Amino acid sequence: MKLIIKLLLAPFLISSTIFAQTATLKATLSLKNVDGISIPYQNGIPLPTFEKQNRAIINLSGEWKKERVAATDNISLAERAYEIAENRFKEGEGSELEVKDADVSLSEAKINYTNAVHDFLVAKATLYNLIGRVDEQYYSYVSDYLED
Repeated sequence: MKLIIKLLLAPFLISSTIFAQTATLKATLSLKNVDGISIPYQNGIPLPTFEKQNRAIINLSGEWKKERVAATDNISLAERAYEIAENRFKEGEGSELEVKDADVSLSEAKINYTNAVHDFLVAKATLYNLIGRVDEQYYSYVSDYLED
């Protein structure tokens, strides 16, 4: 009886061992939580997304030109105010405080002009970098500047 059962079940036992194999592949797709956002990774590489991404924006509308022109005008006005305050002080009509105040205003105007020129140069360097026009001369200039 046992022999008959074994003979009847043999094809099932043999086929089950042949076809019952399971895959042991690791999952290649996973979700990782980065700053509270689930990001899909495949094989450890983040998958591209079609969502809006934060990009650097360069304002080429000429705002820096307006700032530079306004800063130049402010410097000339501050220089004139300083001369007037100094002349009033020499004539005894003004106080030393007026002269110091005019001097501070002149210094602030010069700082604003320098900041406007700096903003222009940063925008220009960023633009050149984005369009691939940064050359060895620029790198040598920056490295020389940073060494000083």
